[in-house]
Amino acid sequence: MNKTFLLIYITAFFLTPSYGVAETPTASCPTSKDFATLAAPSMADRFWIASRIYASVTARFAHWSSLDPSYDFDEHYQDYLKSLSTISTRLDFDKKTAKLFASLHNTHTSFKDQLVHCYPGLPFRVGFIEGKWIVTRSWTKSVPVGVEISAINHDVFSTWADQQVAFISDSSLRDQRQDLTSMKYGVWLWPRKFTLTFHFPGKKDVSVDVDRNLSDSSEKNPPIKGRYVAVKGVSVSQIAPGIERITVSDFSHPENEKKMVQAVRDHQDVPALLFDVRGNGGGSAPNDLIQSLLEKPTKDEIGMSPQHIAVNDAYSDVALSDVLSYSHTWFRFGGDVIKPKTLYHGKVFVLTDDGCASACEDFLMIMKSSKRAVIMGEESAGGYGLRSDVFFPKQNMRFSVGVINVLWPDGTEAEGKGIMPDISIPLTQEELLAGKDDVLEKAVKYINTVMKKEHHGQ
Repeated sequence: MNKTFLLIYITAFFLTPSYGVAETPTASCPTSKDFATLAAPSMADRFWIASRIYASVTARFAHWSSLDPSYDFDEHYQDYLKSLSTISTRLDFDKKTAKLFASLHNTHTSFKDQLVHCYPGLPFRVGFIEGKWIVTRSWTKSVPVGVEISAINHDVFSTWADQQVAFISDSSLRDQRQDLTSMKYGVWLWPRKFTLTFHFPGKKDVSVDVDRNLSDSSEKNPPIKGRYVAVKGVSVSQIAPGIERITVSDFSHPENEKKMVQAVRDHQDVPALLFDVRGNGGGSAPNDLIQSLLEKPTKDEIGMSPQHIAVNDAYSDVALSDVLSYSHTWFRFGGDVIKPKTLYHGKVFVLTDDGCASACEDFLMIMKSSKRAVIMGEESAGGYGLRSDVFFPKQNMRFSVGVINVLWPDGTEAEGKGIMPDISIPLTQEELLAGKDDVLEKAVKYINTVMKKEHHGQ
């Protein structure tokens, strides 16, 4: 959303004291031996953090309408408070706090302990595919891509995994599962040492010992093989005659969008553009890119954020004393007309997956609502909006609260509901086992079919 009111509103959040404090930990990372026994924050610090959580969530959280009507934050928070007096380790505190945030089911609302993220990474990634837990990427030959994980430490893996997702803040169960091995959300939940058992259809199961202290996920480098990972930044290539593929790893850096707009400008005469945004976790909404592709005025998405007026809240509390309602008035913005600055009049296709989130979904939403592009691939993440951060530098902790609820241009609720593709091309276990990017191949095949029909006037 490229709106003056939104700019003012966002600026107000990030200029507020305690929101711009550096996130860098003030203490060195503990050794693996020390970590499990690190003491919990002092009693005063626990309840100081807890009080900030309650104040921030009740005042700023913008996604109450996405939750089940029976959800009661007060009830969850009271249980959380009761647990704080009995915990003894830092990891206990982290899990109790993470579980409280995860109960809000919002990608932009989460808790993070910087020291927990000192944990060594995992040398593989997993995904919940076709009803099974499948290795999707690997940095080590001992964990093969495409195989099903049936057990961890000889316990049923699916049971263990479902217990862990209760600590992962995401907008849907699907995304919680997909983030089980992500560095940002789930990697800290895994043991330091563990045994994985792999199930090979028609063959004997195989067990492998994993020691995270001896391995490195090496996320800065591409995995040995596995699910598609975009090269950092923007790349442009001819994927087939008449089809130019533009990939972008994220919208976090303004330079990425500038390069994409330039790529559109440089290929105005190409019959079809394919924007590959798989795994794009977002950043800032790519408004210039959107305008360069639109051919007609289109309504923008709508944003809503809670605001509080004391007298209004007071009377609302009296009138609605039996109803959970923290946000009685709302600041609504967006929904204006986006005027195109068209650089391209050919066919536009977008290839996406469940890794496309936030600003990436802003792009998808306008491309889909305007009918400017054909969306292919998988349902996107369903995590929209903006967060505000509260830092605790002395404790090396922080939490975030989702402060903007994004609606479709027609006012339909978006949070927790990924953008559905027009052409479904799901990732499969068979594709991972074969070590090929079948999703891209199928997308290109579909584009060629469309272009041939258009060429023959069908």
